[in-house]
Amino acid sequence: MKFHLVLEEILGKKSDIAILRVLVEKDLELTGRQIAQLTGLNHRTCQLSLKNLVTQGIVSLRKIGKSNLFKLKRENVLVKNGILPLFEAEHQLLSTVQFLISDKLGTKKILSLILFGSVALGQEKPDSDLDVCVIVADEESKVFVEQEEDLLSQTIIKLFGNSLALYSLTVDEFNKRYFEDDELIKGIIRNERVFWGKSLKEILKDDQKR
Repeated sequence: MKFHLVLEEILGKKSDIAILRVLVEKDLELTGRQIAQLTGLNHRTCQLSLKNLVTQGIVSLRKIGKSNLFKLKRENVLVKNGILPLFEAEHQLLSTVQFLISDKLGTKKILSLILFGSVALGQEKPDSDLDVCVIVADEESKVFVEQEEDLLSQTIIKLFGNSLALYSLTVDEFNKRYFEDDELIKGIIRNERVFWGKSLKEILKDDQKR
């Protein structure tokens, strides 16, 4: 491997990064065909990127018959101290957001914190808002959420660069909107990712039991 300006060689192409992500996640030997399928890369692009990563010394190549098997060299100093921690940080991004929001708003009077929108769907852009639906027990709790939103949003912007958009509803407002066939509410339910508390489907079941 090179000892100067090596990151351009390893992380300079999206195809290289896509392959590294697969090899980090799988931690086993894979054929070039398997890697192409898992990354969605065409065969030629995948082979060129694999050749580069092998040349850089961070991916091993082992020949078995007519097959070439590739695996990430986890003992490599750059892999161990740079690439693995970087992909772990990427993997933990949304979990960190979840912790920050639930730690600040997760109280007994907050019934649900639900991520929805483009981030929940995995279709976000770099400047997409973090849309979070907050179901609260009563109006007093709704006021609490509104008071905390500005400071929490500032923290999210500072750490991630994205704005936080909280959509607060009391449980009665949520149920009313749902049974009025509100399209926004139905959309949130379809794509919800629970950050804290109950899912929206559980909220609806609880209402039916009352």
